[in-house]
Amino acid sequence: MKRLVTVAAVIIGLSVTVVVGPHASSGAIGAPNRPTGYRLVASDGEVFGFGDATDHGSAGGSALQAPMVGTAVTPTGMGYWLVGADGGVFSYGDARFYGSTGSISLNQPIVGIAATPDGRGYWLVGADGGVFSFGDATFHGSAGALHLNQPIVGIAATPDGGGYWLVASDGGVFSFGDAPFHGSAGALHLNQPIVGISATSDGGGYWLVAADGGVFNYGDASFAGSTASQSIHAPIVGMSSNPQLLGGTPGGESPEISITFKNNTQSVSTFVIYQPDPSGVPGGQPLAWLTVTLWPGNQHTLTWSTAYSLSWATTGVLGPGLIYQPEEQWGLGSLTNSVLFDFRGSFSFASGPSEPPGSFWVTETANIPKDVASVALGMNSEPVVAIQATPGQVAQITPHPAYWVTAGQIPRSQVLDLGHLTNSAPVPFPSGVTAMQATLSAGDVWSVSPAPS
Repeated sequence: MKRLVTVAAVIIGLSVTVVVGPHASSGAIGAPNRPTGYRLVASDGEVFGFGDATDHGSAGGSALQAPMVGTAVTPTGMGYWLVGADGGVFSYGDARFYGSTGSISLNQPIVGIAATPDGRGYWLVGADGGVFSFGDATFHGSAGALHLNQPIVGIAATPDGGGYWLVASDGGVFSFGDAPFHGSAGALHLNQPIVGISATSDGGGYWLVAADGGVFNYGDASFAGSTASQSIHAPIVGMSSNPQLLGGTPGGESPEISITFKNNTQSVSTFVIYQPDPSGVPGGQPLAWLTVTLWPGNQHTLTWSTAYSLSWATTGVLGPGLIYQPEEQWGLGSLTNSVLFDFRGSFSFASGPSEPPGSFWVTETANIPKDVASVALGMNSEPVVAIQATPGQVAQITPHPAYWVTAGQIPRSQVLDLGHLTNSAPVPFPSGVTAMQATLSAGDVWSVSPAPS
């Protein structure tokens, strides 16, 4: 993903994800957290990431039937959709295709897309205010019959999917369903037209963005910066913000977690953080999760968040020493806690059946060949613990993170044999502490304490 401000094509769409992540200490499913990154999408389909917004692909370089005009992120933040002016929809990461208006004769071009809270559907909106629903997206009304002073340019959904906002290029905001009105820029003198709208995670506010990158915040939406004062080659016409999937108290801001390794030995070693089967699933085999190689006298801090994911890999029979190499990753959250693992000529993930909250569920179909593949619970986009995939197996995964450290010549993602680790130590985090320090001294002796502030 290119991290650029200067672009050669017009930037398009504005949307923010409503995302919920697991609780750091208990493994319970938590509440929405604030976005910490965003993507700008150009009319040629190129994607530009900022902050913690990760790359899952783009339409840049593809022969497009119509320019891209909007983007929406999945509830996990690990995928997104792009939509063209003709209503063609492009899916990346864990985003799934639920239909498009690409084959429909439209009165006006499509100008935006918004995803449902569970990521199993989306709405498209046209410049005349017409709204098109796909997947589990419910129609709540449109501005198609209204006399508009200026065309509609964007759509944003409420956190529960029970409504949405439409915004016009003059800053006028139109509310449908359970979407409350928080204000508009309709009475303001704008330097450049409004091009998109995005809602806060609780639906208590929204942002409007203008073609020059100016941002206008309403309700509980806070101003975090803009490109209005930067020199850009083409007008802004879209933005897609990324969620911060960190553990923490429900509804609160969540700090990152870290361990600082110090190598006080005379040897070069790879320092490893692992979790001794944090999933509670019988047969789970821990992996070398986060690693760093340190020379004597050096130190390094590894930082992570409790953003959970699921992956699969063709491992054969899973066992110690094997390197687990993910081939597909699927984001997990309270609204995406059930995944179907299937084999129809190739392995793939899909949304699973509805399951009780508080755990993650993996349903492995009868098509899964025995002793060929494994699935792994991941944290911070890295696999933590792997489980042999078995035909007809249903795995309930309830994370309870417990961090341990070891050192040696251990590659990342290797299946560990805990019975043969001779220099491991637990790293308990006292209440309120999010940064620890682990020092390895001569004789393979560990000392663990809160990191100096």
